Amino acid sequence: MDAQTLAEDIWEAMITTGVGLAVAIPLLILLHFLEGIVERRSQSMESCISLLLERRASDQPAPESMDKTHHWEEITDGV
Repeated sequence: MDAQTLAEDIWEAMITTGVGLAVAIPLLILLHFLEGIVERRSQSMESCISLLLERRASDQPAPESMDKTHHWEEITDGV
């Protein structure tokens, strides 16, 4: 193998690496952006669910013998 062929092969490898990085880096940034949106939406949903469960618990008078832990397990089916 002569030096010219080796140089052409290295050049081809560098070009394909550069193109791969040019595609991968913007997609990685987009992925992190979308994951952040999903995470914020998930936190918002959890907050809304907590508020709804709190309202539901306050609307239903709990018997005096039932402790709060058991009452929450009843509302959430133990989840």
